Amino acid sequence: MPLVKTSDVGRKGRRTPAVAQVPAAPTASPSLRARQPLAPDANREERAVEQIGAATEELASGLTEASASANQLRQAMEQIAAGSEEAAGAAQESLAAIQQLGHAFGDARTEAEAAQKDAILLQTAVVESSAAIAASVAAIEANSARQLVSVSYAERLEQQVGAIRQIARTVGDMSEETNLLALNAAIEAARAGDDGRGFSVVADEVRALAENSERSAGEIDSSAEAIRNSVQGIAARIRQAAQTATQQVATAGAITERLLQLREDMGDIADGARDILLSAVEAEAASREAQRAAEQIAGAAEEQAAGAGQALQAIDQQSSSLEQSQQAAHVLAELAAQIHSGGGTAGAVVEEVASSAEELSATVQELSGAATQIMAAIEQIGRGTEIQASATQESTSALTEISRSAEQTRERAAAALAQTEAIAALLGDSEMTVRGLVDGTNDALHETRAVATLVKELEGACRRLSKLVDGVSLIAVQTNMLAVSGSVEAARAGDAGRGFALVSDDIRKLARESAGGTEEIRDVIDGMREQIADLRRDLDQIAGVSEVESARNIRIVEQLAGLGGRVAALASGSARVVSGTELILSASAQVAQGAEQIATVAEQASSAAAQAAAAAGQQARGAEDLAAAIEEIATIAAELQKAGA
Repeated sequence: MPLVKTSDVGRKGRRTPAVAQVPAAPTASPSLRARQPLAPDANREERAVEQIGAATEELASGLTEASASANQLRQAMEQIAAGSEEAAGAAQESLAAIQQLGHAFGDARTEAEAAQKDAILLQTAVVESSAAIAASVAAIEANSARQLVSVSYAERLEQQVGAIRQIARTVGDMSEETNLLALNAAIEAARAGDDGRGFSVVADEVRALAENSERSAGEIDSSAEAIRNSVQGIAARIRQAAQTATQQVATAGAITERLLQLREDMGDIADGARDILLSAVEAEAASREAQRAAEQIAGAAEEQAAGAGQALQAIDQQSSSLEQSQQAAHVLAELAAQIHSGGGTAGAVVEEVASSAEELSATVQELSGAATQIMAAIEQIGRGTEIQASATQESTSALTEISRSAEQTRERAAAALAQTEAIAALLGDSEMTVRGLVDGTNDALHETRAVATLVKELEGACRRLSKLVDGVSLIAVQTNMLAVSGSVEAARAGDAGRGFALVSDDIRKLARESAGGTEEIRDVIDGMREQIADLRRDLDQIAGVSEVESARNIRIVEQLAGLGGRVAALASGSARVVSGTELILSASAQVAQGAEQIATVAEQASSAAAQAAAAAGQQARGAEDLAAAIEEIATIAAELQKAGA
């Protein structure tokens, strides 16, 4: 009965080599395959010895080929082990880089969420600031209109002062004329002698009053001139303040338009932040897929390494078995030579041949078992290679998505950065403009208060003017009374007093006209006081509005400064996103390089696995041939033992 069975390792799970060209296993010797039972003649022992020798030679050749296949398997497995280690290292590096990608996209998502919220809040704040500036502009514009009304009050005052001066000059002329009449009356009184003594006294008094009246009229004219100059100065300053306010309104109006544009820009930034957020979410999902693929690659590399380790152990076992088999084959060769030369006891030698064949059968079975383990390890390595290829493809696809999202994120973040920088500059200009508006409003407030002080001084000038008018009015009354006394004296003088009577009548007429003039001046002064009161009231209102607008504009400056700080923070966030995407793209490139490296290693592993599969198949076939040769030797030895018995 044969000691070994033909191995079926090579018949199951055998792969066709993809790259390596492995020499075909030698076919069994025809003499072994076509051996006939020994004939019972004298030459049968010689023929058996020849058959044992031929089987031994074939066995030695098969063992040599098995050893070569084992060496080829070892090289392939060492290559696979090295590649698996390289793939595992690359996978670990890729995994770390992908985790970094996940953190980077998480940071980008956080920045995008904050940017979106800040942009919306900034939109609201910009609208509030714009509304506050618009309200301030409206108030300043109303103040400017009120100032123009105040200018009209001043112009009316100027007209009233002109009327006073004209009346005062008329009164002065009447006083001069009265003085001349009084001089004529004195001359007539001197001609009348004793009859004109009373009238002479009246004439002297009238002349003195006329001189006082003329002097007072001149003072009224001078005071009115001073008031007119003051009113002109007040009107000019109010007009200048109104023009300045109009310019400020135009400047501030331009700010509101810029802020409205800024609001639209904030809307664009908010939309960009939303897009960045969506891209970050998509990229995070892609990074999770890439991480999952990297973990699969790492697991497959570990599985390949484990398979290669198991295969190397089996190859070591094969090497030991082959060494033992070669030693046993050498012993068989020597035994066959002894039988052929007739040395030793034939029965004992045959027994040793059978024993050696039995040992060879055991080692070949070990060789066959190791080959089975190697084939299983190769299948394990093949599965790992397939997993690596699939996971690498998934990783590459995820990396493509990550790179696309990173590029989009970088573009949007760069655009947002440029926009925020432009917005920051615009806010800075707006803040400076509103600061100028604050300064202008404060200057207008100080100017209004200074003009109000001048207007208050006008009230004092009007009171002094009124006193002068009262003096002229009193002189007119006194002159009128003296004229009445003159008429009485003229009546006493009879015919000598006719000239006195005419002069007295003329003086009385002039006195009444002078009194009427003073009444007109008094009416004008009363009108001036009303105008001054209206002007003071308007100036107080203008000052109050300016004070309120100054405080409001200060708050607007503070708001714009706050907006500038928040926009700067937004710009900083956009800059961080741009920097983060640069890191992401760099890490993506690193991971892509690792994926290429893993793909190359996987391809090499696949090629090495194909070579190993071919070598393992060759081994399996060689093991079958070895088993057949050993079985042949064992059968011949058994026949020799039977024949010897």
